[in-house]
Amino acid sequence: MSKLFTFEGRARRSEYWYFFLFVAILDLSLRVTGMVYDNYIQLYCGEGDANVFRYSGSIIELIEYVVISFMGLSVTVRRLHDIDCSGWIALLFVVLPFFLCIEMRHALSLVLSTHDISPFIIHNALSTIISPVFLLLVIGVVQIVLFCISGTEGPNAYGHDPICCENEPNNVG
Repeated sequence: MSKLFTFEGRARRSEYWYFFLFVAILDLSLRVTGMVYDNYIQLYCGEGDANVFRYSGSIIELIEYVVISFMGLSVTVRRLHDIDCSGWIALLFVVLPFFLCIEMRHALSLVLSTHDISPFIIHNALSTIISPVFLLLVIGVVQIVLFCISGTEGPNAYGHDPICCENEPNNVG
C-alpha cells in the first residue's frame, strides 16, 4: 500500500491482484453502505433533504473513483514494468475501452430513441455493438494474460526484481 501513487519500479503479481481484490471489497462495501444510506434517507428525510444527500454522495463517489483509478493505473504501470513492458501500454487498456463504450452507448441510444423498432434497426444496432464487445473481450483476455505471467527474473530496465531482491538497492542504470 505504500507505493500506490508511484509509477516507478516494479509490482509483483500478488501486489497487483491484491490491490484489485481490495478495490472489489471496498466497492462492494461502499455500494451496500450506499444502498442502506439511500433507504434511510428515503424513510426519514424529506424529498429536498434526500436530494442534497444524494448529491453529496455522488461527489464522494466521484472522488473515490478518481483516487482508485489513479492508484489502479499506478499498480498497472508497475506490473507492466515487472514483465519488462512500457507503462504506456496501460493507456491502451484505459483509452480504447473508453471509446468502445462510447460507441456502444451511442448505438444503443439510437435504438432506444427510435419508436419504430424494425428488424433493420435491430440488425444495424447489433452489428454496431458486436465488434466493440468483441474488442473489449479481447482486451480483457490480453490484460489477464499479461498480468498473470511471471515477471522477468533479476533486474530489468525498470528496476530490481521485487521477489528475489527486495532488500537490495536498485543497481539498474
